Amino acid sequence: MFDICFSTPSVMNEDGIPQAGAQLRLGNDIFVFTIDLSHWSIPEYEQQWREGIWRLLEGASSSALMTAYAGPNGHMHHMWAFWREEKYLYVQQHAVINRELDHPFVPRNPYAYVGARIDASRYELPIPEWRVNLADIFAAAKKIA
Repeated sequence: MFDICFSTPSVMNEDGIPQAGAQLRLGNDIFVFTIDLSHWSIPEYEQQWREGIWRLLEGASSSALMTAYAGPNGHMHHMWAFWREEKYLYVQQHAVINRELDHPFVPRNPYAYVGARIDASRYELPIPEWRVNLADIFAAAKKIA
């Protein structure tokens, strides 16, 4: 199974920052996280998620779903990176650190920051990785189209 969605409405946290709860389902695993809404709205995240999923369905070898855009002066941006290999998608959490870039981060094109997949299990890296059937992505796309 695969799904990504907001699970709570926007609220202000104790620091006055707007945020909302979200969740990502990868097979039997569900990841619950908070999304900072200081720079992007819920509809902007949802639009990017649709675009990121459709890229994969149209044959792109990789994609990304933003989960934290920290703004033009932000230190770090977070996303889920996806790599398409045959009938599977491999998924890893991914962070982009602004100081490591030679140009400003472009939030509407997070795909450019994904890079090549490193097989975490093969190289015994402490990076969690999930494998999802591509058919599950097609089913999710029908639901969020």
